[in-house]
Amino acid sequence: MDIENIRNEFPILINNPDKIYFDSASTTQKPYAVIHTLNNFYTNCCANIGRGSYEWANKLDIEVNEARKKVASFINAPSPNEIVFTSGTTHSSNTIIYSWALHHLKEGDEVLVCYSDHKSAIMPWIHIKNILQGFSIKIKVIPILINSQGDYNEIDLYEKVNRKTKVINLTHIHNVFGIEMGIKEMISNLRSNKEIVFIVDASQSIGHVRVDVQDLEADFLYFSGHKMFAANGTGVLWVNKRLHSQIRPFMVGGNNKIEVSGEGFYHEDKIQNLLESGTMDIPSILTLGAAIDFIKEIGIEQIEAYLLHLTQYLIEELKTIKEVQFLPGPALCSCIIGNGIVSFKIQGEKSQDIGYVLNDYGVFIRAGSHCMGDESLAEDSIRVSLQIYNTVEEIDRFISIIKEIVEAI
Repeated sequence: MDIENIRNEFPILINNPDKIYFDSASTTQKPYAVIHTLNNFYTNCCANIGRGSYEWANKLDIEVNEARKKVASFINAPSPNEIVFTSGTTHSSNTIIYSWALHHLKEGDEVLVCYSDHKSAIMPWIHIKNILQGFSIKIKVIPILINSQGDYNEIDLYEKVNRKTKVINLTHIHNVFGIEMGIKEMISNLRSNKEIVFIVDASQSIGHVRVDVQDLEADFLYFSGHKMFAANGTGVLWVNKRLHSQIRPFMVGGNNKIEVSGEGFYHEDKIQNLLESGTMDIPSILTLGAAIDFIKEIGIEQIEAYLLHLTQYLIEELKTIKEVQFLPGPALCSCIIGNGIVSFKIQGEKSQDIGYVLNDYGVFIRAGSHCMGDESLAEDSIRVSLQIYNTVEEIDRFISIIKEIVEAI
């Protein structure tokens, strides 16, 4: 695998050779293939899909369907008909809330979430709890704990599951700790309870490791396209076929194939017709296909192995700086793991201050609490997040700069 050739696929890296981009957990840079797809839409074939009787609209209908098929194959979904295009992770999470949970959670039901996960996985459940309470329906949102290494505390999770448990919302790879959570085993151990709906946030695992919805045995799984080299403004929500009959429209209007009668409206059970409303972000959706082709050309296993190498190298170099204090994650695990995310603190220093100084050196990282659901659980930290276009040489320069900053404090 030639990393220099891969880097040359990213014009922003070519145009900014003096910058180091270590913030790919926030958003990835875009390869030529993705940029070309956007440019081609706006310069050669700009139209809306659905009900078009002319060449451009029909062509885009076919291309959007092809992108849907590529997404389904990429996550091993049984059918493209289980794929819903959204604007991103937050949109997907809220779609679950309003199209499923609002209609199926009842008095006394319990939802298990982890308050150390991203806000988009937590706040919608708090919100729906408050909405239902306004209709005199009381549900409970129960927090599950994280262990010292940054994974879910399995004992705590299993102890909190009971006959009232209706939803368990889990994260595949944690956006702060960088751990691939042990969700496969957890879901498998609880899958015999058909009353529980399992939701997986794959925002940080997509494009880093293989994501297989059938292997995970999930009911819903979602991610943002911009975190896997695709354009901003698009995401994916996968809905297990077993739940399709339970889904209700979320936003209604244009593009929904819903029949209106004098007494109300009737809907069909094709999932896209219920959940993909309004004018779709067609160019961004098409970039999902281009991004998947890009990832497949490199190989997801090769990306995973390379990120493990970079993560471990970064950790070992950071360990040479005594002022560095690691958050839970691969640095505190006895086993050799890593998916490109390492979070740490510089003893006695605010992460934002370090971030501003790093910016002066041309190094871009993320600093703060990183959208952790419960701010009281969050630690002020520096997060380095890597992707296939990063290099050992960049890490060496970063370590040298951190040492220089520490010495100057």
